[in-house]
Amino acid sequence: MTIMPSADLPDQLDQLAKMLRDLTLMESMPRLQLSSTSEREDMRMAIDSGIDILANLKSYRNALALISFLPDELLSDIFYTVMIAEGPWSQGWFRLMFVCRRWHRVVMDHGRLWSWISEGNPFGYEFHRMKVWEKRSKGFPLSLKFSNKQSTPLFIRNSHRVRLLNVEGPKSDFIHFFGDIRDSPMLESLQLSLRPLDELPATPIYLPSFLVQGGVPRLRVLCLEDVFFREWETIASFG
Repeated sequence: MTIMPSADLPDQLDQLAKMLRDLTLMESMPRLQLSSTSEREDMRMAIDSGIDILANLKSYRNALALISFLPDELLSDIFYTVMIAEGPWSQGWFRLMFVCRRWHRVVMDHGRLWSWISEGNPFGYEFHRMKVWEKRSKGFPLSLKFSNKQSTPLFIRNSHRVRLLNVEGPKSDFIHFFGDIRDSPMLESLQLSLRPLDELPATPIYLPSFLVQGGVPRLRVLCLEDVFFREWETIASFG
């Protein structure tokens, strides 16, 4: 049997689809007699249209699932719970974006899912990714974890909304880490572990006084390693 092109290409696609449903006919599939470039292009366009229709049908099928009746706000809360359970610094929860179009949209629109930002390798690519996540996080409080001084501007730009800060790296990279920051009103957890490089003499790192003088009213967790305050007695005023 030879399938000839006609003015009604969808009919040909329907005929091909019926043949493909029966795997036993795969060996006897005829070659389409498409002699001209325009006929081949028309067939490709018709196939692409069929692919789009199939994608829409799959979306309709997904819409019949019970979870699809949940509002976006509740669905995004479920996604956030999954992310926290798997480890917020990991990227395993990314697979949620590839379930269906709606889930992808909900993930992309929900800023809290992008509020846990950390480095990875290679750093050049990860630095770009961190900036993308910063934008997607919208106005949500941020949790930051990094060990490269190139990430410092990320904290400086967002010090007003950083909730958790975890920095681990060589002392020489973070001597001026806090810059001109005078407060960090959302900060609840601060962990600094700054190690000296073996080939260099130890450099003392002193924290700014605002950390113990009311500049971080929400601070509940403070973990320091090889980091000091200039006057440790100010700790007594920390409440």
